Formats: sequence, structure tokens, C-alpha cells
Amino acid sequence: MIGTILQKWIQLKKTPEDAALFDFTVLSSEVALLSTDIGTQTTLDEFLDRALQHFAQVKLEINLQNIREKLQSDAKPRAQELLLALQAASANCGYGIDTSALRAAIGRATTQLQITFDRIVEWFRYRGPEAREPFSVEEAVHTSELAIKGSAPDFRAELSIAKEMENFRIQGKLRSFVDIFYQVFQNIAKHSGIQPAVAHVEAALEDSTLILRVKNEVRAGVATEGVRNSVRTIADAVQQRPLPASVTKEGGTGLLKVHKILQHDFAKRTGGREPALRFGFEGDTAFCVEVRIPILDVEGEGGKDA
Repeated sequence: MIGTILQKWIQLKKTPEDAALFDFTVLSSEVALLSTDIGTQTTLDEFLDRALQHFAQVKLEINLQNIREKLQSDAKPRAQELLLALQAASANCGYGIDTSALRAAIGRATTQLQITFDRIVEWFRYRGPEAREPFSVEEAVHTSELAIKGSAPDFRAELSIAKEMENFRIQGKLRSFVDIFYQVFQNIAKHSGIQPAVAHVEAALEDSTLILRVKNEVRAGVATEGVRNSVRTIADAVQQRPLPASVTKEGGTGLLKVHKILQHDFAKRTGGREPALRFGFEGDTAFCVEVRIPILDVEGEGGKDA
């Protein structure tokens, strides 16, 4: 029964015959609805945000409701039947064998099973990205590393956490942190010239600020004068408000995207303190990216869990 739940129900539906309950088939009516909210001025990022919002608020919500109903109406009664049948069978397992303790244990398990199923059912509710449990920097790094491995299987991220960070947890904005690391890791995998590429990540707290520093080696000859000038141009531009139109395209490093994430997801809640982004070559053999985020932003309304 558990195998059916995991291997058939809690899966992505690929064909109409699948018993899978995660069904993200897009109907023509949904395409028409989405198209009414998209115009010639809509950017790709805005389109993706709206499309993903539709998947989360409409498609995913329906899927989760179907899973909850399936667990309550099918799996929960079936599991109870199995235990009750076991309890009855244990009473007839042989003459002169005392199975009272076994039957009592099965009875307790039957009661506990109901409570456990009710708890599991509640897992399948969408509460939005900001309502997730507090997470560690390690989780964000690991998630981003796995995402990069899809295109760069040998990529590796090595994390070093300062002692004061051992119990540090971030409330909300997991997607923002994953996006930041993903952009930096992708830049390393594409442009370092090193195989396998390795990102050395350091995390620390300083003056109520979370400091994330990512350093990687670069192959000899990568840090040409032209490349250095391009990086300096982008580095100078991200310090300006607003961002100069001349750097709206920055050569595929992903650094401008990191800047946009910081400004969009963190700058509005700083209480006067701005997130910061610094990056550049260190000599001819290394490249470093440093992100600074005021703790006010990473704590969230409920504060950090430490």
C-alpha cells in the first residue's frame, strides 16, 4: 500500500492513464486566461512569475486537495483494514499461544495510525514560499548545487560556515537564496575554464549582516584585459541607482541577475540598510563574489531560529 502511494499516487502525471495525482496539464482555457494578462510590455521574468503563480495557486492547489482526499478516503481506511485483519489473524495463530500482548500492540498501532495519517494529510497543503520552515545556508547551497549538476554533473560546492552560523536559520525567501547561489554557480561552471569546477562558499555573520562569499579558481588565460574591463563595468554599474541602461545585458555572467534579486527581494525591507554585491578577479587565478544581506531581511517577521 505504501508502495502504491509513493510510486503511483505521489508522482507527476505523464499520460492520461497514469494514477499519478500531480497533474499539471495546461488546458486551452488556461492558456487563454493567462494570455489576457500578458501584453507587449510584459518582460520574460514577469511572464514566468505569473505563469508559476498560476501553477501554484490553481494547479498545485487542486492537486494537493486531490491527494488529501485520496489519502483520507482510500489509504487511511485501507491501512486500518490491514491492521484489523492482522489483529484478527493473530488470535488464530495456534492453540495455546498467548497473543494478547501482540493484539494489544496492534490495537494501539491502529489508533496511532489514524493520528499519523491525519498529520501526513496536512503535509499536502500549499502555504506559499514565505511560510516554509526556517532553513540553513547549507540547505540553500545544496539545493543550488543539485540544480547545477543537471548541466554540469561534476560541479561541486564546498561550504565553510563560521562558528556563529552553526545554528543560524533563515525565515522565508529560500527561493531567493537558491536563485543567488544558482546564478553564481552557473557562472563558475560556464566561465571558470576549470573541470571539474568547484565553488568554495563561506558564510559568516558580521555587524548584523549575513555575508556569503563564493570563490573559485579560473584557468590561466581566462582573466584577459577585456574580460576584466567587462567585469569592472558591471561592478561599477550595480553600485548606481538606477541601473544604467548600458548594462542591461552583461555577457551571461548572471551577476546582474544576482543584483536584481537583492534589490527586488531584500532592499525593500532593510530598515535603511541596503544589501550589497561585490565581485571581481583576485589576481589571475581566482574570481570572488560577495553578497551582504542585513539580518533584518533574512530573519523575517518571526525572527531567526537559532
